[in-house]
Amino acid sequence: MPSATFRGAVLDLGSNTFKLLLAEQRKGALHIFHEKAYPVRLGEGVAVTGKLQPAAVHRALRVLSSLQKKIAAFHADKVAAVGTGALRRSRNRRAFLQPAAKILGQSVLMLTGHEEGKLIALAARSLGRAPRPRYHLDLGGGSLEAIDSLHPRRPRIQSLDVGCVAVRDTLLPRQPPSPDEWMRARQKIARILRRLPRPGRPGQATFTGGTAHVYACLLEKKNVKARHLENFPIRPPDLLRWILRLLPLSIAPRPIRNITR
Repeated sequence: MPSATFRGAVLDLGSNTFKLLLAEQRKGALHIFHEKAYPVRLGEGVAVTGKLQPAAVHRALRVLSSLQKKIAAFHADKVAAVGTGALRRSRNRRAFLQPAAKILGQSVLMLTGHEEGKLIALAARSLGRAPRPRYHLDLGGGSLEAIDSLHPRRPRIQSLDVGCVAVRDTLLPRQPPSPDEWMRARQKIARILRRLPRPGRPGQATFTGGTAHVYACLLEKKNVKARHLENFPIRPPDLLRWILRLLPLSIAPRPIRNITR
C-alpha cells in the first residue's frame, strides 16, 4: 500500500542563482520545509565567451555540495535537478554537469527553452489565488521566456538569450553605464524583443523569475520569499522609477545587493 506521505526536492540550477525547494506532500496538502535562492553566478561570462568560467564552476560546485547535504538530511523520496539558460548556452557545460552528477548521485536534466517555458506557463496557471492571464514572462539571469497561453494545451513559447546577466556582460559591462552605452543597449534589446509576437489584446501578464522577485522586493522595501509575492502587482511606471534610480549607481551601493543577500 503506497505511503500517504511523499517528500521531494527540486533544484533549479539557474544562470545567476541556484534554488532549492524541499517539500512534503501529505494527504493532498503540500508542506514546504525549505525554499531559498543561493547566489552562484554560474553564467558569469558565458554570454561573451560561450563557456563556463573555471571560477564560476568551482563556486557553483561548492554551493551544490552544501545543497546536497540539505537534501540528504531531508530524506527526499525523489530529487529533480534541472539546468537552464547558462548551461544551455555554454559549450563546455560538461565541466559542471559531470562533477554535479557525482555530487547529486544522478544526472542534471537539461531543459530546452521550450520545455522551460511550458513549465513556467503551467506554474502560472496553477496559482490558485491569481488571475490567469494568457501571457507569461519569466526573466532570469540567462534567458527570457515569453509564453502566450491563449490555447493552454498548445502555448506559443519563445526563449531569448536576454537574461539580466547576459545583458550586463554583453551590453552593459561597465557600471554605471554611460548614456551612450545605455541607449545602445536599449536599442539592441528592443530589436531582439521585436521577435516576440504581440499579445492579441491588451491585458495583464504574469512576471516571474529572479528579476521579477528582486523588483517586487525593492517595491516592498524588504526581502520577501517568492511564494509570498503571488499576485503582487508590478506596473511599468514602478519599474521605470526603479530603473532610473539604479541606473547612475555603481554595483556596491545598489540596494539590490542588500535585498538579495
